[in-house]
Amino acid sequence: MNRLLLPLMAVLFVCSSPLAIAQSADDWYQKGQTAYTQGKMEDALNDFTEATKADPNNVNAYFNIGAIQYNQKQYNEALAAFNSVLQIDPSDQSARYETARVYERLNRTNEAIAAYEMITPESTRYQKAQDNITRLRTAQAMPTKTTTVTSTTMTESSTNTAYTTKPEVPKLVSTQVEDIATGFSGPTGVVIDSNGTLYVANFSKNTISKIDANGTKQVFASGVGINGPVGMVLDHRTGNLYIANHLDNTVSQITPSGKVIVIAQNLKKPYNMFLDESHHTLYVSQQENNSVAKIQLSD
Repeated sequence: MNRLLLPLMAVLFVCSSPLAIAQSADDWYQKGQTAYTQGKMEDALNDFTEATKADPNNVNAYFNIGAIQYNQKQYNEALAAFNSVLQIDPSDQSARYETARVYERLNRTNEAIAAYEMITPESTRYQKAQDNITRLRTAQAMPTKTTTVTSTTMTESSTNTAYTTKPEVPKLVSTQVEDIATGFSGPTGVVIDSNGTLYVANFSKNTISKIDANGTKQVFASGVGINGPVGMVLDHRTGNLYIANHLDNTVSQITPSGKVIVIAQNLKKPYNMFLDESHHTLYVSQQENNSVAKIQLSD
């Protein structure tokens, strides 16, 4: 599989051999490639869309749709296309990187940073992602300058310039940082129980790792019901874990024995979570529609 660079810094996937799917989907995909090379963007977009209808798992077609829509500044549509790639293949680092770039265009800086942070070290995009994280965080920390421009001269007014300076964040004199466990796969949510056992969500591998107080690490839960885990909380009353599955819009419960049970569906890109144990209530942030959902637990 080869990749060609699109104009305006987007990326187009081009396969050098026929896809192992139905012929009709392959035909649409090849037509889309031809239309793109001829500069017929709308035709290419239509052809790639038809390819996804013929084969809903055609990640290359979804990616190309996102790349074209990005170039056309249709950022919300591009984000949906790249997220479709990640729904099918959560390990696709190129699609993950492109979602971060779209979030930047939408001025959703925190989400852009979070997406860049999910780029794993083995990816060719890793260093660029780290550079972008540094750039965005530096920009967030800088004072905000508001200027007034006159309609006649279109120059900055020296007398009507307002400055808003963020308060300086106190710095600790000394902070110790050390790695206590390694070898994860896109680690996201982390919780610890009363026995000192640490649980870590592996976004890229759809697993939950368990590290006991002695440092022994093992896979605690995996399989159906875990798909792009991000946020995670622990119910200390029951020992149940709750995870937000960002890629399939669900929340799952994991029992102390490692059994996975989906307890809520149809969320909108669930991300972080908070558990109010006294009221048996779970709160889940939703990135897709910028909201918070409430889930009343039965136990």
